[in-house]
Amino acid sequence: MVAVVVSVGGFLGMGEKHVAINWDAVKMSGNPDDRDLRVDMTRDELQSAPGI
Repeated sequence: MVAVVVSVGGFLGMGEKHVAINWDAVKMSGNPDDRDLRVDMTRDELQSAPGI
């Protein structure tokens, strides 16, 4: 896996864009039945990232 695609911005599905995040920047926690994925990026960084 190279990247994760997330939806950023918008309201109720309008005005959002999709952004690719490098898989190395994603941190996993929790147990196998209940995983959490976290990205160490600010909201501004995500919104200013180029859309795909």
